[in-house]
Amino acid sequence: MERLLDKIVRQHYSHFLKTARDAIKAKPINPYDVVHEIITHLYSRDTGYINDIVARGKMVQYIDRAIRVSVTSNSSNFYNKYVKFTAITCEYSNRLQPVTDYDYTDLINRENLDVLIQQLPKMERLALELYLLGYTYEELARETGIPVVYLYRVIKAAKKKINP
Repeated sequence: MERLLDKIVRQHYSHFLKTARDAIKAKPINPYDVVHEIITHLYSRDTGYINDIVARGKMVQYIDRAIRVSVTSNSSNFYNKYVKFTAITCEYSNRLQPVTDYDYTDLINRENLDVLIQQLPKMERLALELYLLGYTYEELARETGIPVVYLYRVIKAAKKKINP
């Protein structure tokens, strides 16, 4: 038997995308991500609760409101999952050097380096990755609360392990 929510989603999907686009405005958010996050969340809810909203004819308004809140609220699940993650990955991506030379040897060496880094113990791996992203020892110490001397030793040990 078809859930009542299935019918609403099928009938109003393009409307939900339009609501998401309107709510997003100039933010770098994909409207499909917002709509799918809301719909996925609704399918995880209690069927009786959802069917009650549908039976009262309020599901379209409920989803519209959920979309707007997800995009604008700093405490929504969508914000925490997607917006914060996107901001962090964009910040790190901006620190990376663009690849201008298509020398496959460098690419292979870099992939081998990535494999070696992933094999490091967690503390060494995290400290080295942040160091390679351009953080100084002082910045790392300030952000993590770990003494500079200890960070220096951890990163030095990690470098020694990946450099044969």
